[in-house]
Amino acid sequence: MGCCMAFNKNVLNYVLPFPDKIAMHDSWIGLNASLIGKSYFLNTSLIHYRRHCKNTMASFKKNHLPVTYQISYRLYMMYRVLKRRLLS
Repeated sequence: MGCCMAFNKNVLNYVLPFPDKIAMHDSWIGLNASLIGKSYFLNTSLIHYRRHCKNTMASFKKNHLPVTYQISYRLYMMYRVLKRRLLS
């Protein structure tokens, strides 16, 4: 989740500006950061993430997006990451 990310200015300068049609900016940051530097995963809880019946999104439910959309979105994300990498 983006609220749990920490990165330095080099990553920020690399990932900005965000490309059009990127729905998950935290995924964009994570994918690009792993290409230009080291990524670390801290296996420690630093926030309390709470879900309740009035949440807007219930991510614990099955993804109802069509498989074709999921594949096309991932291909688009891969295309944009590779394009950014090749142009830098």
